[in-house]
Amino acid sequence: MDNKIYSIENLQFKQDGFNLSVDTLTIEKNEKIAVLGENGSGKTTFLNIISGFNKNYKGKVLFQNTEMRNLSFDNRSKLLSYLPQFSEIHFGYTVFETILFGRFPHLQGNNFSEEDIKKTEKLILKFNLEKYKNKSYSHLSGGEKRRVMIARILNQESPVLLLDEPTSMIDIKYSISIYDFLSNLTSSTIIATIHDINLALKFFNRFIFMKNGKILYNLIKEEINKEVLYNVYEVEFNNFGNFFFIGK
Repeated sequence: MDNKIYSIENLQFKQDGFNLSVDTLTIEKNEKIAVLGENGSGKTTFLNIISGFNKNYKGKVLFQNTEMRNLSFDNRSKLLSYLPQFSEIHFGYTVFETILFGRFPHLQGNNFSEEDIKKTEKLILKFNLEKYKNKSYSHLSGGEKRRVMIARILNQESPVLLLDEPTSMIDIKYSISIYDFLSNLTSSTIIATIHDINLALKFFNRFIFMKNGKILYNLIKEEINKEVLYNVYEVEFNNFGNFFFIGK
């Protein structure tokens, strides 16, 4: 049985003086992968390409043996969910409606089912959003909006989740809760960009470090050390057990 989700070969993308280049990369079913690196290293561009939103690349990006460019929007919405770094809704939907619309790929007919509503209610409780349920999404704080959008894409129930800085603007309490929830989705493949190396080490099991548009390292947890982090970020790190902090 083929467990490959992504097979990437000779990926090249150029725009406004920035070059992204990935010689070869394979991602297996149910992996939990953190993508790390400095701002401008190519993390978001990489996610935009493997999500199918950016098709202006050269090379091969195969999703379950099908070239990403050839997947229709409808097929993509059932196979993968993508949370961009910046996501906004400019209509007057309530929090409940916003999360419910994540069920759209499963819609049969013109109305959402009782199951769709129950799953939406469950996520609202899980992410402590019940007091905002009937509030307009546009009236929420940045962190609250982010939690709603995470609940929305989880409601999509696709087997692959691509998350670009999912907990930006979210308090540490909720960030830990969200990563804990994601890491326990045993039947999901998760690829997330993240800036906090210690949160990444706690909840992910594979680590792709990017620098200047290339994959500098592709490692498991036990292979990460001070030298690796210095080469990625160009600052001195020290560590205490599995915890890394800046400074000698």
